[in-house]
Amino acid sequence: VIAVFGTLAMIFYISVTVTILQPFQCNVNPNGKWTNMEYGDVICWTSVSNDHTAMLIVAIIAMLFPIAVFAKVTQLVRVYPSAVRRGDVPFLRSFGFLFFR
Repeated sequence: VIAVFGTLAMIFYISVTVTILQPFQCNVNPNGKWTNMEYGDVICWTSVSNDHTAMLIVAIIAMLFPIAVFAKVTQLVRVYPSAVRRGDVPFLRSFGFLFFR
């Protein structure tokens, strides 16, 4: 079960992270206003735009998923050498999606 979830998380990690970060991607226009790259009618970084504020709040909360995945992968990579030395087969089977191809 862990291996399946881990494999799916790794497959979708980049696309999910790019989507979550989309509200932070804004362009400056010739009129001096910043608008969202994906939604040109959303004005960025102003108190007038409730749409952009809502997008930012959702994006900040949603960033918990990629941050949690990154933190867990970092922890597993640090534990991996000792798990190999111990011959921890359940660990290696559960998290093999990170280490074996």
